[in-house]
Amino acid sequence: GGLALDVSFALEEVPRLVACPPAGYTETALGVHATPGRIQAERIGEVAPGQQVLAAAAPRSGRWLRISWPLQGWVQAETRDGRA
Repeated sequence: GGLALDVSFALEEVPRLVACPPAGYTETALGVHATPGRIQAERIGEVAPGQQVLAAAAPRSGRWLRISWPLQGWVQAETRDGRA
């Protein structure tokens, strides 16, 4: 006798975004941080202009969006004047 397995699955659409900051924001918008905020000590890397990123399931924190790939962290998703 073998063991019976109860297997289930779910398909979930995940938003795939492209890093395209407005002119003049390349330096600030492409940094990936451990927490939502531009604290240099918590910068864990950066994404390149035009690079695809996967948004995490977590809600946004103000202007900050959590990503799960290619790095796990937070990116600035819009400028102070609301440009995305």
